[in-house]
Amino acid sequence: MPHNDGELEDHDEDENEIDEEVEYEFTDISGYNLPPGVLKATRAAKADPKNDDAVLDLALELDQIGDSEHADFFRAVVEQHRPNLPPGEWRRHLARGMELSNAKHEEWFGRLSRRAGGWHSTQRGFPDVMCYDGDLVDEGDTGLGNLSTSRGWPWGGQLTVLHRSDFSGAEVVRRLLELPMLAEVFDLNLNLNKMDGPTATTLGKSKSVAHLRGLHLHQTNLSAPAVKALIESPVIKNLLSFSVFADGPGLAAVAAAEGLKAIRELRIRGDKLTPKDWIKLGNSPHLTEVRSLDVGETPLNAEGMAALASTPLMARVESLTIGGVADPDGAATSLAASPNAANLRELNCPRTYQFQMTSAGMIALAASPYLGNLRALDLSIAAVKADGIKALAKSKTLTGLERLLMRYNPLGAAGGKALAGSPVFARLTDLRLGNCNLGAAGGAAVANSPHLSGLRVLNLSGNGMTNTAVEGIVRPGAFDHLRALILGYNKIDDAGVEMLANADHFTDLGVLDLAGQGQTSVVSSRHGKLLTKSAIDTLIKSESLKELAALSLQGNAAALPRRADLAERFGKRVHCTHSPPEVAMHQ
Repeated sequence: MPHNDGELEDHDEDENEIDEEVEYEFTDISGYNLPPGVLKATRAAKADPKNDDAVLDLALELDQIGDSEHADFFRAVVEQHRPNLPPGEWRRHLARGMELSNAKHEEWFGRLSRRAGGWHSTQRGFPDVMCYDGDLVDEGDTGLGNLSTSRGWPWGGQLTVLHRSDFSGAEVVRRLLELPMLAEVFDLNLNLNKMDGPTATTLGKSKSVAHLRGLHLHQTNLSAPAVKALIESPVIKNLLSFSVFADGPGLAAVAAAEGLKAIRELRIRGDKLTPKDWIKLGNSPHLTEVRSLDVGETPLNAEGMAALASTPLMARVESLTIGGVADPDGAATSLAASPNAANLRELNCPRTYQFQMTSAGMIALAASPYLGNLRALDLSIAAVKADGIKALAKSKTLTGLERLLMRYNPLGAAGGKALAGSPVFARLTDLRLGNCNLGAAGGAAVANSPHLSGLRVLNLSGNGMTNTAVEGIVRPGAFDHLRALILGYNKIDDAGVEMLANADHFTDLGVLDLAGQGQTSVVSSRHGKLLTKSAIDTLIKSESLKELAALSLQGNAAALPRRADLAERFGKRVHCTHSPPEVAMHQ
């Protein structure tokens, strides 16, 4: 999981890390039997995780058994996503949900709490659960097999099983399918390195997983016979989301699978895919409901993207991910030239360490006459420079962007100024420019932009900014709708904090990150010293910031001796020694 925007890390690798150092001691409540109405409601909510009504129905069932706090939690999860909330409401719902999640985690999950994620991993109130394959057979509190009747299972979301032992894929699948708790798992992610045809058949035909809505095998090397066996099995018929690692024949099998006709989200991984393979996939008569397509970490290049973009599938896709493909610039150029890209609303090309999109890809996207419906663009951790953002700032087509994620791109001061001066970005509600080398001048330009007043999320961390940027941010009318302001690892001092503390027009600000002011690096053992005791006193006394849902002061030397005073004011909502997940959510 990400910790702070000042720290560059591979999120795909982080997903495979589990904290094994923490030992928990608490009263075991495994074996608790939920009333039938509640259990039915949890299953209905997880079967359709985007259905707010199903989650609210669950809250009503919880109210009826006297579990009002759990009911409040699910209501907070739903309400914070409502559009057009009155000022202060989003912050209130976020804070309430976080408070209940932190306070009730052990009680709700029992022994499963060591494997269940927190608020930050929640999918409509059901946090992800991660384990290693060895946990399926271990005895005692480390194992999962002995938790089959735990109260915790109904509250878990996606279950991820990570390969770390000498067990074969067949052995892991066999033991997994024996666990009664699978009845409460509606989204399953298996990372088992390899799976053969017979094992895929066993998995696909098991009644234990027949109810799944999501099955993800993109990190499991599947042979073509294994892919074919899986997609011809009963488990496929109820899936809404499917991820698979496949070669050319495997991809052809996916394209020919009648059982995938209900799939809405499709993720493909593989290293032996040709343009002809992409055409077969895109021309499938069965994938007509797919609206989200992820082909990242494949050998996709300009020719492959041109082939895929020419198909009916691409004409229907609304969300496309191409992060980590072999030729991001070529893929972007071919996509930009295709009329079938006209339906795209979201384009993601993030975290491409080995194969990074450069300004050439951005320039091609900005010049496209077909991307007028694009609302979200994520080019995090790429190599786009000032000329790329300047092209986007002059685009005649991409004028409807609402979300722009550009962290870890060397935009420089010139890039920041180009962005700040363009009305192309006037509809943005979410702008993330962490670690873009903006400097004091570039940061101040963004902070004083006349076009960004609709922002709800602003991330300017790690850019060497000073109080001049803060002065621009706190101008009444400039950023009044902010919900999350991420300013960690800059050069903001006590005067800057005082300006923020007195900004009483930030009525919905729920997340404020002031980590490491003056700290040279996020990994430095020396804490920043720009903030003094005076800044901490200012934060404690601030009336406008007292309702914050999360305040990060990690990496500030002055915060550590005042932890007790800060906690008295903000409770568990202040973080002095680590970056809270609420900050990571807005990186």
